Amino acid sequence: MSHELRFHRAARTELREAANWYEGRGPGIGAEFVVEIGACLARIANKPAVFPEVRGAPGVRRALMRRFPYAVVFLVHEDVVTVLAVAHGRRRPLYWRTRGPR
Repeated sequence: MSHELRFHRAARTELREAANWYEGRGPGIGAEFVVEIGACLARIANKPAVFPEVRGAPGVRRALMRRFPYAVVFLVHEDVVTVLAVAHGRRRPLYWRTRGPR
């Protein structure tokens, strides 16, 4: 069963900004980032429970991207996955904690 994906407004902005930043580093790199995030989101939508919970944030899970140093931080409620953040792995840990589903 595939879950519905929803994005927190700020997470959508983070995704767009990261893709633009990578595209500025070289032609096509931003598109590669978007393709990888799409694959990560597909894995989350199909089996969200396989991803580990974030320590100190009950119910919040994190999926690491394979090539880029980013994680997709999300909550699952019934058949809906809410992406709270597209977070860089080495910057501002847990900054997204005040975000709830929207």
